[in-house]
Amino acid sequence: MKLLHTADWHLGHTFYGYDRQEEHQHFLNWLLQTVSEQQPDALLLSGDIFDSPFPSAKAEQIFYDFLCQITQENKGIQIIFTGRSHGSAARLDIAGSLLCHLGISIRNFVKHNHTNHPDFENLLIPITSRTNSDEKIVVLAVPFLQSNDYCEGNTTSQRTYLFIHELEKVARNKFGKDIPLVVMTHFSNADAKSEKDHPIQENFDWPNTANKFSYIALDGSPISETVGNCENVRYTASPLPLSFSEMPHEYGVYSITLNESVSHIDWCVYEPLRHMISIPKEGVAGIEEIPHLLSKLPKASKIGPFDNAPYLEVKISEQHPTPSMLQSVMRILDEHKIRLCSIRRVRPNGEEPEVVTSIQDMPKDIQAVQLVRSAYRKEYQEEMPDDLARLFAEAKREATV
Repeated sequence: MKLLHTADWHLGHTFYGYDRQEEHQHFLNWLLQTVSEQQPDALLLSGDIFDSPFPSAKAEQIFYDFLCQITQENKGIQIIFTGRSHGSAARLDIAGSLLCHLGISIRNFVKHNHTNHPDFENLLIPITSRTNSDEKIVVLAVPFLQSNDYCEGNTTSQRTYLFIHELEKVARNKFGKDIPLVVMTHFSNADAKSEKDHPIQENFDWPNTANKFSYIALDGSPISETVGNCENVRYTASPLPLSFSEMPHEYGVYSITLNESVSHIDWCVYEPLRHMISIPKEGVAGIEEIPHLLSKLPKASKIGPFDNAPYLEVKISEQHPTPSMLQSVMRILDEHKIRLCSIRRVRPNGEEPEVVTSIQDMPKDIQAVQLVRSAYRKEYQEEMPDDLARLFAEAKREATV
């Protein structure tokens, strides 16, 4: 049997005010093509589907359009989602009864029985081969565990370990001791506060766990990688770069072929529509170096498409950046095909980089929107929704008439 493993789509994500709908659609189109080529029996999405607890109508439309297309074009494919129990998870669960008729299973919550014990059987999802009804596996779809989901264990990793092994016993009793089992669950690279300095994979008995399962599909890591030297335990990161601080790595999805005794795992490489560029790549540069570094960026073209223009941050080492210096940088950037996100400077005393807002030449109403976006980002640690920014701009214009 064959599975595809992906995670953390973060549909609806915005980056420094830029809408990323085109990027998400680009990835989903690629994924549809990959599914057509690979012909998997199931698609596993471990992690956040949406970026926000209350996704936009656009984000939801992209998601449901994708589900319609993939199930229409790939008869018999099963799709399983696990995630976190926040607002968007609850909204997905409302549609669960309808989606299950399309072969789509969603597990965002651990249900409890009348004794408040976890309903383990609800987390067991059998998968049948699209070409051979005699081939079956069982997916243990474990969402992000809340503190009241399982009381045993003193730490998050201990509770998760015990939960998974209890769930394995239930699966073996129900489906037989020889049935291949696949686990989907979330592990953050940093555990709860008591374990924040120790990656969870170091506190978790991965070798013993890996031996019991054909494959373990994880999310919660910024990069795709194996865990604990176990080839069948894999993190897969978001298919799109989410920050300038991400380590350079390949994006894509895992393709897993399950045989009787061994799992064969391939990596399907995805090339994102847009990349993120830091100038310089490491450290900072003086203002005299910046023009040369910027000259290497792709030139703007009146004819060529702007769709793949990369996101850019510029890091300048200057004690007192002047308006003329910032205007000089902006003039250079105007000649290139980029999406400017920020200009940062590092002070001589070694303080953290600071965003310099270069809006001197912008109209007053745009200045106000840029400033309120900055305040929103500082307060909520996320980008201000475009709809809210437009409402603010309209209100300001009406107030100044």
